[in-house]
Amino acid sequence: MNTVLSICIPTYNRSLFLKTNLQSLISIVRKFEIPIYVSDNCSVDNTENVVQNLQEDYAFLFYDKNKVNKGADFNFEKVLKMSEAKYAWLLGDDDSIDGKFFESVLKVLEQNELDLLVVNGGNTNLKRVRDTETQMYVDPSKLLNDIGWHMQWMSCLIYSRDLIDKADFLKYQNTNLLQYGIIFDYLAKKESIKVYWEKAVVVYNLTNSSESEASVSWAENTFWIFTKSWYQVIHGFPACYSEAAKRKCIMDHGYKSELFNFKGLIKLSLQGIFNLKTLNEYSFYIKQTIKYKRPVLILIACLPTVNKKFFLSIRRFYQNFIK
Repeated sequence: MNTVLSICIPTYNRSLFLKTNLQSLISIVRKFEIPIYVSDNCSVDNTENVVQNLQEDYAFLFYDKNKVNKGADFNFEKVLKMSEAKYAWLLGDDDSIDGKFFESVLKVLEQNELDLLVVNGGNTNLKRVRDTETQMYVDPSKLLNDIGWHMQWMSCLIYSRDLIDKADFLKYQNTNLLQYGIIFDYLAKKESIKVYWEKAVVVYNLTNSSESEASVSWAENTFWIFTKSWYQVIHGFPACYSEAAKRKCIMDHGYKSELFNFKGLIKLSLQGIFNLKTLNEYSFYIKQTIKYKRPVLILIACLPTVNKKFFLSIRRFYQNFIK
């Protein structure tokens, strides 16, 4: 069994995605004997059977099931601690690794002593991070400034054993950003850091249909997680991170991830996730995390009830004169 890298997958009630993911992973990692750990957060679907069937095909697939659902943050911590390898790749059950890059990532881990390795994600035609070249980060504030917004995506993170062993998991429980907060907290305590960034699109998300999007566990908590919790976690990072880097990272995520760009907000409005109640409840945090002015946000929040032609004319006006 490989002792350099393991893959750690937290899962809950998404056996179809998990099955597709594991089948792909096993075909990629088999020759390297990479261990795969799955922590099931008390699923009530056939997740356990899916994993047990695949265990017959791959000896290095390990599974454990929580007796009760203890939340995503608990499950992230648990699955990372299941690993004994030098590095642990935290991979979502609905995310896939591009096999053509796997061996090069493994070589980087074998040839360096890293605190963390971060890979790019997206699809064949679109990189999630488009403006940052492959490099080694030694300045934590620059890391936060450049790709901090992207590092919220857990499937792009490969943690060192030391980071996992020394992480303050308790500090970030119930934030829905534990996998993120522990990184910058850990780096802030070190005299020197080494974080490798790979610009190639190594990770792909498997969820494309409206049905699959509806299964995203955090969808109804989008604004709590990515405005309030996001702001509070980053704003609370130690002083070694510049205020400018914090502010940029806080604002970058919503727009660059496209969650809170114009199209993303319209989608959230049509799904009933973004409305006037949400706008008022998270007013302070929305100002810190979404670049659009309140009048525009009000129009978007009211989208399901306004005339379509009128709304489109307002959108054109905004894009031409205010943006």
